Amino acid sequence: MAALQATLRDLNQRLYGTKSEKSAGPDRVGMSKPTSPRQRGQQPGSQGHGRSDRSALPVVAEVYDVSDAAKHCPTCGKAFLPFPGTEESTIIEIQVQAHRRRIQRQRYQKACHCPQVTGIVTAAPPPRLIPKSPLGVSVWTMVLLDKYLYGRPTHRLCEELKHQGLPVAQGTLTDGLHRIAVLFEPVMQALHARQMGEKLFHGDETRWEVFAEVEARRGIAGICG
Repeated sequence: MAALQATLRDLNQRLYGTKSEKSAGPDRVGMSKPTSPRQRGQQPGSQGHGRSDRSALPVVAEVYDVSDAAKHCPTCGKAFLPFPGTEESTIIEIQVQAHRRRIQRQRYQKACHCPQVTGIVTAAPPPRLIPKSPLGVSVWTMVLLDKYLYGRPTHRLCEELKHQGLPVAQGTLTDGLHRIAVLFEPVMQALHARQMGEKLFHGDETRWEVFAEVEARRGIAGICG
């Protein structure tokens, strides 16, 4: 009987008892939450960050003029005189557009009979990151930044390029990444040399092989992969 009454008291306490100090009791009804004297946002008198420096952006000038009718007095029709200077304002815009570089190499033929020069002399072609690839350096720079800095999947980049009028197969980018990987070997060697020069290393001592088939841990490869 005593155990039953103790259980009832415990249940009543859980259902109807005070749950926390923040619960609204009879003496807290109608009380408003105390307001903080500190306002949100930048505080008066504090030093701000100032305007962002965008002076490195190139400037594309656009000239807007009034209509021919607005250049004359509406009463007598006499033309207004130009006023020195212009009223200027700045709007930040971003324009990304794929384009084709039309490489035109000049050719020359000799006008003499000297045997040292044969055939036609043609200007050398510009260098390519991947031989015979139609994609230029700017495209591969975009691919590397998009994949390894911004962490976006390659197929999403392909979708963005398609909207710009540049359809590129995902296999083309994947094959290109494999081919230019050798260019980063000096960077990897420099990183390894710096890493080996450090005094402290971070290591995982558990040696949990997430992609290995372990009988006692079946399915862990799928979870971690």
